[in-house]
Amino acid sequence: MISRLTCAGLCLLGLTAGALATGTAALTLSSSVAGQNVAAGAPVDWTIQVTVSAGDNFGLALIACDLAADPNNPALFDIPPGTTIPTVMNGFNRPGGITNPGEGGALSGFIGVQRGTAGQKNLIQIGGAQNTFGQAGTGGMATDPNVDSAIGQAGPQTILSGSFLAPSAQGTYSFSLQNGVVNVLTQVQSPPQFSTVSRATVDVTAASFTFTVGGTTPGDLNCDTVVDFDDINPFVLALSNPEAYALAYPDCNILNGDCNGDSLVDFDDINPFVGLLSGF
Repeated sequence: MISRLTCAGLCLLGLTAGALATGTAALTLSSSVAGQNVAAGAPVDWTIQVTVSAGDNFGLALIACDLAADPNNPALFDIPPGTTIPTVMNGFNRPGGITNPGEGGALSGFIGVQRGTAGQKNLIQIGGAQNTFGQAGTGGMATDPNVDSAIGQAGPQTILSGSFLAPSAQGTYSFSLQNGVVNVLTQVQSPPQFSTVSRATVDVTAASFTFTVGGTTPGDLNCDTVVDFDDINPFVLALSNPEAYALAYPDCNILNGDCNGDSLVDFDDINPFVGLLSGF
């Protein structure tokens, strides 16, 4: 299990949550190279977003999650902290909001901190919380007691973005969000009144992505090392719905569908694919 940081502010806000969950929060982890084949050393971007249900709460109060590499990835490395925090999240970040302490010269732990075995550290406790206590904090944290409502309810709200370089070892790499915790506002009041929060039910169904480093096997769309009729349905899925293909075959490289060698998977690959099936 990944070791956890102790953060008085985050823990305190967590304790204010009601016993019953209020609303839902869907976390997503996306990348522009998800499902693609990338070259060793190429940048791999990632973005964490949250969507909060409407009608049963008043928006995001706290968010914390870990960005973790699959321990079975072909190569492991220390995931670097995130780099880009949207302005709308300033109320969750120091000095206005409540976060873990920064490390390695960072002023705030909102961007995550590295924990784990050296050379394979994950990025844990990304995020922070609004100051809902109605009073300004001191010491460079929780200085903004004015609560912002409706955050995350108008659509996916970006929490943090970052990137790393693709390793040199060939194979498929998977990354996911773990240990997601979200509190939502159940009552919003002006200082010095306290705004109440409650724990939300967290959905991490879409909180992962994969990419592949290395070569491809044209026509082998189900990745069983054989090009045969069992590849027909996966090939059709790759053509019609690449996102669904990536979910159905997370360990496969969609560029196996690039049967004409133009680095695209499209209708121009149909005849070459049929040729591969026919042995030509």
